[in-house]
Amino acid sequence: MADEIKEDPDQMTLDGDIGGAKKRKTAVQIACQRCRKMKQACDSEKPVCGPCSRRKVKFCVYEREVFPKESRQAAIKRDLLQAEDDLRRSRDECDKYKGQLEEVTDALSFLRTRSEQETMQIWRWVKSDPCPIKALASITVPTSYPGWTSTVACTTSQHFHHVSQQQHDPRHHQQNSQRDQRQQLPPLASYHLQPYLTQHPPPPPQQSTQYPDHQHHHSHEYE
Repeated sequence: MADEIKEDPDQMTLDGDIGGAKKRKTAVQIACQRCRKMKQACDSEKPVCGPCSRRKVKFCVYEREVFPKESRQAAIKRDLLQAEDDLRRSRDECDKYKGQLEEVTDALSFLRTRSEQETMQIWRWVKSDPCPIKALASITVPTSYPGWTSTVACTTSQHFHHVSQQQHDPRHHQQNSQRDQRQQLPPLASYHLQPYLTQHPPPPPQQSTQYPDHQHHHSHEYE
């Protein structure tokens, strides 16, 4: 008896005559795309079903199984909602990294306007921070502290200049110097930079070699 093909390819059954007795096989839930297109029975074997294997096909393509008691429309709606949620989370991540990139770009632009000595000090402090990106961004991000009308970077530049002058002035003691440093820095900059500046003072500026005024004495001798 020839095989009977059911009309619904998603719920195909195979009726066969084996040993004079009619045996009904278990319904196949998902048929491969090739069997569905040809409207023939499929045993859903993987990687290739029986009918396709006899046609020398290497593998079969199956549609994703639909959850039990869930219509195709409901499955499509669920997938769309999941895709929208993934897209929303990806957009939030992109906005986060974009904001960090803008802050770092502003900080790097500021460092290009500083002297080499100031830039190296700030850069060493940034690298010593547990979160270098946030530390670098804090150089140019205004804070909510009272009186903070400029940026950390501008005040930091003034602080570096002030510290450099006091370190080379023997009239100032270390205790007075540290007190003046705290007064020069706003709270946030003092919190971040003071420990580092105390341990890593800037190098002294190169002093030009002064020679005795021999020419002046020689000029008097000739007179």
